[in-house]
Amino acid sequence: SESRKVSLYRCVDFPGQWEHVTDILDDLSASDSTVLRRDGKYWLFSNIDRNESGNPNYELHVFWAESLDGPWIPLQDNPVVIDASTARMAGGFIEDRDGGLYRCSQINGSRYGEGLNFMRVDNLTVDGYRESRRLSILPDWGDFATMHHIDVSSNWITFDASK
Repeated sequence: SESRKVSLYRCVDFPGQWEHVTDILDDLSASDSTVLRRDGKYWLFSNIDRNESGNPNYELHVFWAESLDGPWIPLQDNPVVIDASTARMAGGFIEDRDGGLYRCSQINGSRYGEGLNFMRVDNLTVDGYRESRRLSILPDWGDFATMHHIDVSSNWITFDASK
């Protein structure tokens, strides 16, 4: 968010050599930007701090494009989520066996990383976005006090948490 850009890079030689392709978005304070390929389109989910408050937890914005290098078009409903308890991205997307899509989000309230949500994506089209909370996980087990990121693959679940 310090650069005030969301940029696209291409890997030349993994892991150390990357080349700048284009700036997807510019002149805004964006955090936790995540690209999803679904239904023949690219979708960019980004937490944008429109008020320059230094707190990107409150608003989720969605953009779409036909190709990664754009042009990226904002949804008319932006911001699609205005709520610190669900707006902030917390990793990638999860698809269930039936094709249902879930967005992982952070729970942020009185402190950062109060827990994680699994938000079912009920509608994702160029005309709008809608989601519903299906599950929340709080760090109330073990010695953990906060958690704010999760990724799920076919064989692994990874998350970060702190004491």
